[in-house]
Amino acid sequence: KESLRLEPPLHSVLRFAARELEIDGHIIKRKRPVLLVIASANRDEALFPDPDRFDPERSFRQTMQFGVGSHACPGSYLAEREFTLLFTALRARFLIECADAGPPDIAGHVFRRAPSLPVTVTKLDNQSDSTRGEN
Repeated sequence: KESLRLEPPLHSVLRFAARELEIDGHIIKRKRPVLLVIASANRDEALFPDPDRFDPERSFRQTMQFGVGSHACPGSYLAEREFTLLFTALRARFLIECADAGPPDIAGHVFRRAPSLPVTVTKLDNQSDSTRGEN
């Protein structure tokens, strides 16, 4: 969750105002386009202390990487559960170390990604290969 909060794959979404509203003294008329910047919302200092720091132990409030309300991704809970199971299984079987090169450069505006992520993966010796039928 912290990785997605800090670097969401989608930084902004376009929506249209359902009704006329005022935001910070600016009137937005009904049906006018509004660009919502997810990356900025996920770094709101009022919700996330020290928002530019990666903190995997951070307690979470609502983040926007999967949308919110009627626009929330219906598969978000499944995706989060799948990643939790995957990473738990990987951590149990492998030692994964990142290179000391610092955080990767992130490319792209709409869909963001790291062009590369130098890691070393070593199989832990204390695990049997029973999932592959080997003992």
